[in-house]
Amino acid sequence: MHLLVTLRSDQIFNIRRIIAHLSQGTTLEPGSIILTGTPHGVGFAKRPPVYLKHGDRVHTYLGAGIGTLVNDVIEEGTPRAKPKL
Repeated sequence: MHLLVTLRSDQIFNIRRIIAHLSQGTTLEPGSIILTGTPHGVGFAKRPPVYLKHGDRVHTYLGAGIGTLVNDVIEEGTPRAKPKL
């Protein structure tokens, strides 16, 4: 599974509006990550539709030396493996 990054030009609302809306109900701390979803043409819009499924792995890369966050997709009700530290 490949991750597509949403570009600012693909977003319905600009960054300032998103932050203003979110900050009405929660405190955004330095380093907070805001996930804005995906642009049209991915996943459910494909023919046939493509969805994340059990066993998939999502890699989220953050630049500026921060690194990569890796999440395994686990279906609800499936026994979880112990985290690797």
